[in-house]
Amino acid sequence: MKIKRGLGILLSGIGMFIVGHFLSQLVLDLIPTINPANSSAIADANYHMLAISNQLSTISQFGIIVIVIGTIIFFVDRRKSTNSDVKTV
Repeated sequence: MKIKRGLGILLSGIGMFIVGHFLSQLVLDLIPTINPANSSAIADANYHMLAISNQLSTISQFGIIVIVIGTIIFFVDRRKSTNSDVKTV
């Protein structure tokens, strides 16, 4: 099965957006809202989990950029293929 270049980029961008968004939300949900005993280790873990969530949301935002690039490439390739199908007389 052969996938066109623009469609492959578009699908990878959609995958990046979905995976980045849902993993970011999952990490945010795992951060405990109550800090038991004011432990500095738990506060440090919360900070690192928040940093991981921010990195995952950056992947999600980059996925949006890849979706736009894939859409542009898809339509440019489609336009090239329709122009090459027209025979000149």
